[in-house]
Amino acid sequence: MDVDISYEIERLLQYGLEKKLIHKEDVVYTRNKIMEVLGLEDINEVYINTEELSSPEPILRNMLKWALQKAYYWMMELTPGTYLTQRLWDV
Repeated sequence: MDVDISYEIERLLQYGLEKKLIHKEDVVYTRNKIMEVLGLEDINEVYINTEELSSPEPILRNMLKWALQKAYYWMMELTPGTYLTQRLWDV
């Protein structure tokens, strides 16, 4: 399952708004900072359903999966076919 990082970023922003961790005026700035940290230049525009979450854990878990997938593909491009690369992902 591929993670839609655009969707997860918007979910995280929605969570922040609902829990009053960020203000509406800060959404664009916060989105840009998250994108900067993740190395993204742009994201897709997505529609987010309202959901009641007691914790951001499901969102952050998906974002971590996305980051691990990106690291995996980066490592495969960097050192294709090496023993270390193959062993890391056989586990």
